[in-house]
Amino acid sequence: MSDTTKTLVNFRIFQAYLKPFDDACRLSGLTRTQVLNRMIRDFTATAAATIPNRIAEERRFGKTLKAAVERAIDRKRALTPATGGSAFKSQERRKFSEFLAADPILVKRR
Repeated sequence: MSDTTKTLVNFRIFQAYLKPFDDACRLSGLTRTQVLNRMIRDFTATAAATIPNRIAEERRFGKTLKAAVERAIDRKRALTPATGGSAFKSQERRKFSEFLAADPILVKRR
């Protein structure tokens, strides 16, 4: 790391954690600051490696959910008799957002 600027950071910690932490630091021959800096560096490196995978997983889940809702809409539309005042469009496929906005059951739950 090329930036050597330091910032004082204060935070609260449970007292039950502090004594064992201080003992572990002392027995390791390290200061609290050294240990916390290592922990932050390691956590940041680990998180940086896993975040892209989590984002991709959430996107896949969103696409799967959207497809499932649209299939449910298609099934419901196929079972609903066509009437002039139907809440469903007759031939075209409705968007996911239109389904949520027009479904009276979902609107009541909001």
